[in-house]
Amino acid sequence: MTSCGNDVVARARAGDRAAFGQLVGEHQAAVRGFLSRFVADADLADDLAQEVFVAAHRSLVGFRGEALFRSWLFGIARNLVALHFRQRPPERAAADDELERALTQWRRQRLEAEGEADETEQRLAALAGCIEALPGDSAELLTGYYFKGQGAAEVGRVTGKSVDAVRMALMRLRRALRRCVQAKLAGGTAA
Repeated sequence: MTSCGNDVVARARAGDRAAFGQLVGEHQAAVRGFLSRFVADADLADDLAQEVFVAAHRSLVGFRGEALFRSWLFGIARNLVALHFRQRPPERAAADDELERALTQWRRQRLEAEGEADETEQRLAALAGCIEALPGDSAELLTGYYFKGQGAAEVGRVTGKSVDAVRMALMRLRRALRRCVQAKLAGGTAA
């Protein structure tokens, strides 16, 4: 399997229909598979997949590349499935048998869980980007304390700082990382 790179996405954003066709070809099976986890009817999954790509084409200019293109498509798919469940006529739901109602409820719960997992993935990706942008001494403090399991005293010995200075620096780093992550999730750039 080939993987469409950022250049293909950039060309598609610029209006290159062939590039968008390449993106559709690369991701259509994955989008259909994702949708079929929530929608039992294969024809409905195909229809929704087509809607995903129509919606993606319309909003491609808004794709910032902060997440994988496929993850972005899955987000669109998740929203369309949720919309499908909300727009489902009440008389049809009432006419369904017990098993179908139970399956529909299970699919809704699974869809919500997928959304929560995706949010966590986005937060972790934003945090990783913020940590990578830290200056060397801040990164060294953070790595020692949180990733190597060193206590404040040990980090202080390694960095030449007092225990109080390490704790104060870590508090400031946590605040800065929190602001950075929030800015990245809001679509801005973190300072």
